[in-house]
Amino acid sequence: MPPVRAVAKSLGTSQKRLKPILDLVRGQRVQSALDTLSVLPSPWAKTVAKVVASAAANAENNMMMNRDNLRITRISADNAKSLKKVSA
Repeated sequence: MPPVRAVAKSLGTSQKRLKPILDLVRGQRVQSALDTLSVLPSPWAKTVAKVVASAAANAENNMMMNRDNLRITRISADNAKSLKKVSA
């Protein structure tokens, strides 16, 4: 069974802020992860929830998988592009 992917680019935050949120949901089932993310106070939890929901939708629609059986095995935040310094 191939892995299902969903990507969010240019979020505008560091991986340092996202890592604690990602560590909470890694290894959980999709519905459990979405429930966990909905009660977190961090504004980035909503963004992570959108990506998890997108991956679940991709699995259902593109690969005909059952949403109840899906589990988050790998979730990560990588370095973004660095912004160039602009002086006036």
